[in-house]
Amino acid sequence: MRRSGVNNSYDATEAAEMEARARAAAPDTRWTVIVGRVALGRHRVCVRCACGTEREIRKDGLVGGTTRSCGCLSREQALINVQIAHQTPRTIIPPEVRFWRKVVGGDVDECWEWQGQRNKGYGEFYVGIIEGRGTMTRAHRWAYEALRAEIPDGLFLDHLCRNPPCVNPWHLEPVTNAENVRRGLAPQLARARAALITHCKHGHEFTPENTRFDGNPSGGVSRTCRACRRNRWRAKYAPHLLEGEAS
Repeated sequence: MRRSGVNNSYDATEAAEMEARARAAAPDTRWTVIVGRVALGRHRVCVRCACGTEREIRKDGLVGGTTRSCGCLSREQALINVQIAHQTPRTIIPPEVRFWRKVVGGDVDECWEWQGQRNKGYGEFYVGIIEGRGTMTRAHRWAYEALRAEIPDGLFLDHLCRNPPCVNPWHLEPVTNAENVRRGLAPQLARARAALITHCKHGHEFTPENTRFDGNPSGGVSRTCRACRRNRWRAKYAPHLLEGEAS
């Protein structure tokens, strides 16, 4: 019989009873109770797994079926699942089928909204394995090359609709990077910020008479204060002119 106290063991009758309850709760349990071995703890029992591993586990885990093995059962089941997965033919969905599942819209005049992954507003599409690596591309570039033509080297697609998630190839036009930037929102935002600045950093007002516009290498236009420009010229060249007149 089960001894009283903190340490306890179980005889053959009690062991058989616990094993019967464990199999009723979990028919695939692999535990057998070790008869006569003392377990450290009132609610623990010494058991042996079918693979030969011996452990102490909680009695309620054994009879309740929540603890069925030392872990070998789950490992074997995982191996079986892997074998089944490798034996099952994998259905490969073509890129064009996956792509159009993520597009809403169809009329040529309206935007075709990309419903998949986006990055900075632009759709991204997983093309597949190319040269051993998974390849992502812009969704609107894939749509343009699929329905219209190949994009020439060095050119970028400009959204004529000004809607980045749109993948309608008839809303796209191949342009140079400089032209793409010029048409984009960045120059408009820059002009809006410049309109809020009415004076230079030295306090001179940007009046038509005091403002000079110069082109820059990026194709834009920069604004310069004429008063500051004259002051810089005087500070740099006036002392030398005075020295020349004195000599």
